[in-house]
Amino acid sequence: MGTLPAFRRRGLNRWLTEQAIHWAAPTHEGFFLFADREAIPFYAKCGFAAAPESSFMLAVEPPVPRPGLRKLDPADDRDLHRIYRLACERSPVSDRLGFSTPSC
Repeated sequence: MGTLPAFRRRGLNRWLTEQAIHWAAPTHEGFFLFADREAIPFYAKCGFAAAPESSFMLAVEPPVPRPGLRKLDPADDRDLHRIYRLACERSPVSDRLGFSTPSC
């Protein structure tokens, strides 16, 4: 969230944050947000507490290219048609999340 310099120090950010908390509190058990270090004191005044953040990385070996495979080029009409056909014939990976393409 940010405020234009001409409107800072008027409590607008705090008011908006309090309104959001008030609106969501009846139906939510808790709140979290991500903020840069400079914003932590502001959010602390609004009742938030800083928590440690973790970031995990996993080294992955690049795949070994298989013979006959090539990267598709959407600028090539034949590849674009192939991409469109693959999208239309795809198998769903979830019964809860997805999209439909009615024009296929």
